[in-house]
Amino acid sequence: ETDQKPIIVPPEHNSSNPKDSVAHEYPELFIQISGVTEFSFPGLTRALKPHEVMIVPAGLYHLEKTIGDSAEFMHMVVVFYPEYIELHVASSNSNSKPEVCYAEKFTPLRKDLMQSTIEEYVKLERTQTRHNRVLSKGQQLTLLGCLLELIRYGNS
Repeated sequence: ETDQKPIIVPPEHNSSNPKDSVAHEYPELFIQISGVTEFSFPGLTRALKPHEVMIVPAGLYHLEKTIGDSAEFMHMVVVFYPEYIELHVASSNSNSKPEVCYAEKFTPLRKDLMQSTIEEYVKLERTQTRHNRVLSKGQQLTLLGCLLELIRYGNS
């Protein structure tokens, strides 16, 4: 289903940061498996529903909470560190916060390609021209295809 929808990129805002929010040095890619994650960004709140994908760019303050039945909640997060890529799956805890229940690190042969693809995708999605929409679609498929291969074949 993700090849029919763009990967969501929150817009940049000059508003104040949500209380208790955090910003990370590296981009994160969220894949909502079940349940709903509510993200609060400066000037924006956005629900991520099952089968939706969102990139939270490096340096963007955000706060996450789970919505609805905690037994139904699960999302996967891919963090693009310089030395490796971390993939973790989170379920909901009693405080309506995502809690990591499985994590694995991968060292792909071309992690730089995945990181640059994410950065370019964010730029293209934020400029929203017809030409950029076509380019970002190709980058979306490349990124998700690389992730699928990484998960399927691991570090080999």
